[in-house]
Amino acid sequence: MDVLIRNIERIVGASISLHPFPPTAIRQWRDAGEQLPAALCLAGDNRIFVLYREDTTPAHQRHSILHELGHICARHLPPVGETPTEELGTVPVARAKHRSFYDDSMERAAEAFAYTMESRIGLMRANENRPTDPTYQEAVDRYGSILEG
Repeated sequence: MDVLIRNIERIVGASISLHPFPPTAIRQWRDAGEQLPAALCLAGDNRIFVLYREDTTPAHQRHSILHELGHICARHLPPVGETPTEELGTVPVARAKHRSFYDDSMERAAEAFAYTMESRIGLMRANENRPTDPTYQEAVDRYGSILEG
């Protein structure tokens, strides 16, 4: 994924930083009565932040990050610098809420990008390294091989 990110940075002319949502942003979303999205992008001064949830599986985190990278590649974000925020602790809920400025075609494009990249990158399980109950190992291996291609 690092190589993909470096290539996207070269194409869009801005650095990309991946970060879990900071606790202050999570509180801000909860206080607003909103559900925290799986991930979102914010354009800052010469940098694009991709924020993602830490309370999901590594495979889901990776898919969410790839989805956001799809938005970046498709130029769905405002130009870098037009959304001023270098302070990750304050992610404005109203501005980012439900990514309301994306339409269905933009979401489909970002999702198609994520699935395409996952198929090219490899394991959808993101090498989770967690032990499997031996009772279920055969089923885990079978489904894993289906998902991994």
